[in-house]
Amino acid sequence: MLPIVTKFIAGGTAMMGVTLDLLDQGLLTVTDLNRIAGFAINPFDVVGVAIIISAGARVRQVAKAAIMGATVGVLVRGCYIC
Repeated sequence: MLPIVTKFIAGGTAMMGVTLDLLDQGLLTVTDLNRIAGFAINPFDVVGVAIIISAGARVRQVAKAAIMGATVGVLVRGCYIC
């Protein structure tokens, strides 16, 4: 759970740092990492959404469609891997 929360709050690099630390400590297995990969390894996070929304009026118009598309993609990919 910690890598997923870290990913969506702090980004992919922070998630990988937490994940590697958990793997080194034996608290996370490679199998567990593969299970969460579909949900966690993607470019859709809070920072990305903030950038899209703040980029201007023209970009903001497509933000809702982009967010919905990313959500569906993450769910489909995550459920496919699990």
